[in-house]
Amino acid sequence: MQFIRKAILGLLAVATVSIAQANVQVGNAAPEFALSDVNGKSVKLSDFKGKHVVLEWTNPNCPFVKKHYVAKNMQTLQADYAKKGVVWLAVSSTAVGHEDYFKPADFNKQMKDAGATTNAILMHAYEGLT
Repeated sequence: MQFIRKAILGLLAVATVSIAQANVQVGNAAPEFALSDVNGKSVKLSDFKGKHVVLEWTNPNCPFVKKHYVAKNMQTLQADYAKKGVVWLAVSSTAVGHEDYFKPADFNKQMKDAGATTNAILMHAYEGLT
């Protein structure tokens, strides 16, 4: 049953991305989205209109994420691009209920303890983007 649930969620995610990609063209504005940050505040992509925005999907338990945060690669990129006026948004990439999921306050602590210097730390709403 768990496998079927994961397979269905995976297919829904692929379908959602496919639909979103169908409307995206190089040179055009990115589609609008809104997510809640770790404090519950809504953050919209349009809040940063006219700026370059980096979306970092992240999971502090991912071995690749750990590698790059321990080596300070991500923090260096965040700081370097912040100096250039780039907005950096970290997005939790782990679904609620997954063993790697962090509640918002815990995710915030993980990112801050790692030295992340993002403009916002967002929680992905797997039930559907608004």
